[in-house]
Amino acid sequence: MDEYFIGAGTMIYAFTGTAGWKHYYKKSKLSFYSVLSGQGVINMDFSGFLQTTISFSLEYNLSKRTQVKIGGMGLMLLGHTSGSSGGSGFGVLPFLGLNFRF
Repeated sequence: MDEYFIGAGTMIYAFTGTAGWKHYYKKSKLSFYSVLSGQGVINMDFSGFLQTTISFSLEYNLSKRTQVKIGGMGLMLLGHTSGSSGGSGFGVLPFLGLNFRF
């Protein structure tokens, strides 16, 4: 069971874009899945960065419109396009989320 997504948005100072793939290993009331995605951010001064992320998550459906998610996310920053603080890096972050669908 695979889902593909693409998205775009704005923040006060930047424009963002993302594309990715979500793969369910088990889809039921308690689901296990992974997500592989890439994001790009361009600031108003035309600097920006690219990053890739992968996450593994458990998703529990409390109701048809409410979910609890817990997992870990690994990310790799591919570098800034300008400025002296540019560079690359990586990290792993845990997360916990509550999702409401409308």
